[in-house]
Amino acid sequence: MEELVINEGWERIRAKILRRFNHIRAEQLNFTPGGEEQLVDNLQSLTGLRKAELVFMIRKMQVNLNNNRL
Repeated sequence: MEELVINEGWERIRAKILRRFNHIRAEQLNFTPGGEEQLVDNLQSLTGLRKAELVFMIRKMQVNLNNNRL
């Protein structure tokens, strides 16, 4: 898996994920620093997307934290 590091902005990223996938509940998105792979695995089971797609999506959200785009 491509390396993914979430240093800051997790709450904004979480909000964007919840808006994009409205069937996911907030309590299903637990994240602790260093647990990026576990987060991606969890999202993969919840969304059915491939890991590479999820890593790309989260990286894009990190770049545009202040943007409302999903």
